[in-house]
Amino acid sequence: MSVRLQDIAREAKVSYATVSRVLNNHKNVRAQTRTRVLEVLRRHQYGVKRSRARALSTEFNIELIFHRAWQNNTAGAQYFASVIAGAEAILQRLNCHLIVRTVSSGRLDSYFESLSADRSIDGVIIVYYDAEYQELYRRLQEQRIPCVLLQPRLLVEEAITVFPDNLGGAQRAVEHLIALGHRRIAHLHSVDGDYEATERRWAYELALRDAGIPLTAEYLQTTGGWDAESGEQAMGRLLRLAAPPTAVFAANDSIAIGAMRACAAHGLKVPEDVSIVGFDDFYPEGFMMPALTTINYPIPTLVEVAIREVLDHLQHRDFHAQRILTPVRLMERQSTRRLSE
Repeated sequence: MSVRLQDIAREAKVSYATVSRVLNNHKNVRAQTRTRVLEVLRRHQYGVKRSRARALSTEFNIELIFHRAWQNNTAGAQYFASVIAGAEAILQRLNCHLIVRTVSSGRLDSYFESLSADRSIDGVIIVYYDAEYQELYRRLQEQRIPCVLLQPRLLVEEAITVFPDNLGGAQRAVEHLIALGHRRIAHLHSVDGDYEATERRWAYELALRDAGIPLTAEYLQTTGGWDAESGEQAMGRLLRLAAPPTAVFAANDSIAIGAMRACAAHGLKVPEDVSIVGFDDFYPEGFMMPALTTINYPIPTLVEVAIREVLDHLQHRDFHAQRILTPVRLMERQSTRRLSE
């Protein structure tokens, strides 16, 4: 049975994050702690390439690469943890090993050096790929290391990419508000140039058009970020309009939380005065009051699709660039209600 990083952490009497830092050669680890973790890793031969054995089996080392910035907010940290947990559960069943790495643009050169020196990495999944990772992806292609992009910020036509059904989910969110009688529906649109944000905005516009509702330019507010603070500021601008919206579709749940805060600051109640829908379903149902109506997609499904694409490439050596979508569903809770006459 493959040893898991949680097992390494437990045996070394350290946290999961400390094991990850040791694997990434992070400086912020005491020498004594590093030695203890390395000894446990060595004892279990974690990450050691077994060329002859692996040639006859399906045992592979799969690396997840994250950008450090996504660990610095609540939603990002929760997503980070969910992806790791999902990947570890799936790879354990497949008798493969998981390696987790956080890489920022300033550390790419050292990563390339370690990748060239250590041939134990069989496949890579890059989470939230953006422009900073273009060189990394090119190098992986040069070394013929299978790579899948999980929810990239940019659409890469020549790559295998895995997304939730952003268009279908966002359109379902807006259609839900329309079915409740709302016509003054705003959209808190996240970062310009972000592919998922763009798809969710397209779906908002399509849903309004299909319902015969004119698009009001001032109801489309760009937040500039995926965080609650950005959502609160953008919602404040909406509420100062002469005819503020009666409903809002937010690009993600954090932005929706910010919108709720802005409503409270303006003396408005959700959903009595304003209905709000989010996207992602990253927060537990009891995290906020009222509970947020949102679009859910199972992270383990996303991760499993990405892993199986990497393994398929490793075992069959065929690569077909494609964009894979996973299903989503509307979670109807307490933040929306039928518009009063």
